[in-house]
Amino acid sequence: MARRDSRYKPVLGSRTRPSAPITPTTRSFVVMQNMLSRCPNTLDMEISEKGVSLRHRMTKQLIICIPFHNVVTWGCNESRFVMVAGKDASSQAKVVFATKEGSEISECL
Repeated sequence: MARRDSRYKPVLGSRTRPSAPITPTTRSFVVMQNMLSRCPNTLDMEISEKGVSLRHRMTKQLIICIPFHNVVTWGCNESRFVMVAGKDASSQAKVVFATKEGSEISECL
């Protein structure tokens, strides 16, 4: 028996004809930081198909967008989310964000 791709919903009980694939969504999280001096302390972190974006919390202006291929590693605990990003070894930077949603952010990456 063929295994059904989980991205597709069955159409009228059909076994083989899939409906349209599920489109990617953007998830947004409120994070706090004090490592990026030119940024406000409270930011919106968005995870989308483009990568990780940081936006000004009040104006929603894009501060930076980090493509997924530039995210080297990440991790979290109950009060923090940590990410290392950069184009190469000499430009990598570690940023620590205070948030209670570290696990949810980590699952999106």
